[in-house]
Amino acid sequence: MKKARILIVEDDALIAVAISRMLTKFGYEPLSPVERGEDVLESVKANAPDLILMDIRLGGVIDGIDAINEVRKQFDTPFVYMTGNSDEKTYKRAIATNPAGYISKPFVMEECREVISRALSA
Repeated sequence: MKKARILIVEDDALIAVAISRMLTKFGYEPLSPVERGEDVLESVKANAPDLILMDIRLGGVIDGIDAINEVRKQFDTPFVYMTGNSDEKTYKRAIATNPAGYISKPFVMEECREVISRALSA
C-alpha cells in the first residue's frame, strides 16, 4: 500500500522536523517542509501531496489561510490547520475554508494521528 504523502507548512524549523518525525512514525511520507505561504502553491504543484498540514501563522507576507485559498483555486488537496493560538477573527477565516481538521499546538500525538487519519479518509 502506498504511503500517504504529506506536505508540512511550518515556519519553525524545529517544529517542522518534529512533525516530520511524527509522520514517519505514523507510517506516512513527509515531504520537504515549506516555511513561507508564498512557496506553498509551487510545492503542491511539484509534489502532489495527499494532505497538507498548514500552520496558520507563517513568516512572510502570506499566512496559511491565504496560502490555502491559493491552493484551492487549482487543487482539491485536503488540508489540516495547525496553530498555537488564534483570535476569533482568524479562527472564523480558517473555518470558512472548510479544513479537513484542526490541530492545536502543542501537539498531542494521538490527536494528530486521529485528525490526519480522518482527513486522509475523507
